[in-house]
Amino acid sequence: MAVYIVPIAAMATLLVTAVLLLFGKAGRIAAAFNSMPKDKKNMVDEKALGRFLGKCILALTGCLLLLFLGAWFARVWMMIAGILAIVAVVGAALLYSSPDDRFQCKLPKND
Repeated sequence: MAVYIVPIAAMATLLVTAVLLLFGKAGRIAAAFNSMPKDKKNMVDEKALGRFLGKCILALTGCLLLLFLGAWFARVWMMIAGILAIVAVVGAALLYSSPDDRFQCKLPKND
């Protein structure tokens, strides 16, 4: 039973992070956002970026759950479905976020 503690803890951590991002409380944890210069940070809609990342992490958590359940019940098809779902979620996230102005504010923030 101790073998399952690490995947459960990882999924719980991802779930908490996804919920924080979905509610707009932790948009600054995004690495791309933190590496931007100050003037570009003011042009980014932090809540929209956080919601997008939260949805992505929530979907990836579901994929990991499918992968974990496949390993637990020794069902190869579930593990393959989990891996394919991870690839699909990452690909969709990359395609959706690729336009440069996807998360731009209409008006710059004055901080």
